[in-house]
Amino acid sequence: MNNTDIIDFQSRFTKDFISWSNKHPEIAKDEEKLKQAALLAQAKWYAGSKKWLDGLSPNEYFYHIGDAKIYVSMFVKYIEEDIYIPDPLIECLIDGGDEVYNILINIINIENSKDITPDALSDVRAEIISIIEEMQRDHPYSRYISLMLEIEEPCKLSEAISYALESAEEIDYVKELLYSAYPISSNYAKMLVLDLLCSMPDEDERTADLVLAELNANSDVELGILAGYEAILMDERSLPLLKAYIEDPDIDYFTYTQLRYAIEAITGDLMDEKDFSGDADYEKIANLKEEDIFG
Repeated sequence: MNNTDIIDFQSRFTKDFISWSNKHPEIAKDEEKLKQAALLAQAKWYAGSKKWLDGLSPNEYFYHIGDAKIYVSMFVKYIEEDIYIPDPLIECLIDGGDEVYNILINIINIENSKDITPDALSDVRAEIISIIEEMQRDHPYSRYISLMLEIEEPCKLSEAISYALESAEEIDYVKELLYSAYPISSNYAKMLVLDLLCSMPDEDERTADLVLAELNANSDVELGILAGYEAILMDERSLPLLKAYIEDPDIDYFTYTQLRYAIEAITGDLMDEKDFSGDADYEKIANLKEEDIFG
C-alpha cells in the first residue's frame, strides 16, 4: 500500500461500529450510551491492528510515514475528495514542527494553483487556520485579511478567518489591519470587516464613525445588518437615522425588527408594534408551529 493512498478510515470505523451496535441493542437504544460507546470504540479502533493495513493500526499507519510533505499532500487530498480527515493525520500535522508549519503557510500565501480548484483551496485554507491554532503558531493575520477581502459569500474560510481574527491576542494590531482594509472592502467582505470591528472594543469610536457613515450612505451592507451593529455600539448619534428608516412605509419585516431592536437598545424605551399582516416573511414566522422552531 502506497503511503499517499487515501483511505476513508471514518467510513470503515462507522461500518464496524454499526455492526457492533446491532449486536448490543441495550446500548443502541440509549442515545447517550451510544455516543459514549462510539467515542470509546473509535479510540480503540484507531489503535487496533488491521489486516487491510498489513497489521498496522490506523494510528501507526500515519505515524510511520514521518514525512511532512506527504502528510500535507494527504491532508489536501482528503479535503479535495471530501473525505473525513483522520484524527491521527491531524495529530501528525500538529506535531510536525517547522517543516509542516512552513508548508501550510506557503499554501495560505499562494495566489493560485493549477493543481487544485479555488473551492478546494478555500476549504484547505480553512482547515489550515484551525491546525495553525492547534500548533500554537503565529497566524499570518495580514494575509488572512487579504483573503477575506476576496470572499463573496459565507463559506468555511470566512468563518475560520473571522474566528482567528476575533480570537487574536494582538487585538490592536488586528484592528489596525481591519481599519486599513475597510476602504477597499465591498459587499460581503465589508460586512465581515464591520462584524469583526464591532466585536472589538471601540474606545476611540472609530468603528462607530464607520457604521454611522454607512448608515448615511448607499451602503453595500444591508440596512438591517447596520442596525444590528448600532445595537452593539449603542451610538446615540444614529437614532435620527434609525427612526427615519423605520418610518419607511415600504420597509420589510426583518429590517423593521432590526431597526426596532437597535432603537430600543439605545433609548431603553419599548416601541409600539407595527402591523405586518400580509408581509410574506412575517406570515411565515407567525405561522410557525412550536415544533417547527424547537423540533
